Order: sequence, then C-alpha cells, then structure tokens
Amino acid sequence: MTDLLADGMQRMADLRDTFAATSVVYRRGSSSVAVRATVGKTDFRVVDVDGNYVRTTQRDYLITAAALVLDGSPIVPQRGDLIDQPIGETTFRYEVNALPGEQVYRPSDPAGVTLRVHVTLKGPL
Repeated sequence: MTDLLADGMQRMADLRDTFAATSVVYRRGSSSVAVRATVGKTDFRVVDVDGNYVRTTQRDYLITAAALVLDGSPIVPQRGDLIDQPIGETTFRYEVNALPGEQVYRPSDPAGVTLRVHVTLKGPL
C-alpha cells in the first residue's frame, strides 16, 4: 500500500529542489557531494550568563535526505561537516553545528524526506 504522506513529502521536496533551492557542496573530510539545498533559519532562545533569555537565529539548509551520499554510502549530517555555497562571486563555507541543546539536524517533515541541517558561518573561501 502506498504511503500518501511520504509520497507527498517527496513531491514537495522535488518541487523545492527545482524551484526554491541552490547548488551547494556538502563535505566531510576529503569526500564531497553536490546537492540542492534551500536556505532556511531557525529561531530559538538561549539563556545568557545573567540568566536572561536572548532570542537568536541560526542559518540552516533544507536538504533531501536521499541526496546525502558520500563515497556510495548514505550519511546523516555530523558536527564538523561543511557546506560550501557560492553567493555571487564568493563561496562561503558553513560548518554543521548544533543549536544549544539540540542535534545538528532534524527531520523537516514527518516522513524524514527532508533534513533541516543547522550551520554556522566559517567565512569566505
């Protein structure tokens, strides 16, 4: 029997990749793969040293889970992986990094078709 929710999530991911994504390079060590990714953001609150709540935003990328294949093996994001994104004439490097108290990625839909990968800017290449 067909899983309509998973099928719908895959169709949405395909449309997002076609119309609302950019090409990036996902890197782990000496391995890399070109993938389509949509730039996103996650808003969250952290407690500063004085005990005050501070609202902040972290950049993230929406990436189809099935696209993350390095050296022939599917992977999930890990802390320290890198994402290189060309913006204009410059390529910027982002490091996969966790939100406070969170993992470095989370499923972005109930079927796990798309992953929301949290990153921090390392700088231009």
